[in-house]
Amino acid sequence: MTRKERAAAIMADPGISPAQKVLSYIICSSTDQLGTLTAEKLAKLFETPVDTLNSIFMKEQKRSIDQYILFYKMHTAYCLMNKSKGKRPKLSVLSKRLGFKKYAAFAYRFKKYIPITPRQIIRISREWNN
Repeated sequence: MTRKERAAAIMADPGISPAQKVLSYIICSSTDQLGTLTAEKLAKLFETPVDTLNSIFMKEQKRSIDQYILFYKMHTAYCLMNKSKGKRPKLSVLSKRLGFKKYAAFAYRFKKYIPITPRQIIRISREWNN
């Protein structure tokens, strides 16, 4: 299913608030899609002005769409770093997939949301899974 098809399916459900529809779309996005996701792209996709979408989102979620996208990127990164089975992605590759041009920028943002560095997460995860 393409992004537009997914957005159309979410938008068609009358029982879901606009902010919940955007949240659902963000959560359904792949890691690579998260890297390019912005409030402007979501507004265009959902055919709603950015300001309107952001004010609805702020009212329901107490944060802007861009803040939630960044939060969800950090959550996704944390989950991928904590994989107990399979290969963990390299941090430089993961940071690029999530839309960060430099690993340092990703690590800085990550530490603001989760109070330890990505490398510490990997080390702890390896210790726990051995």
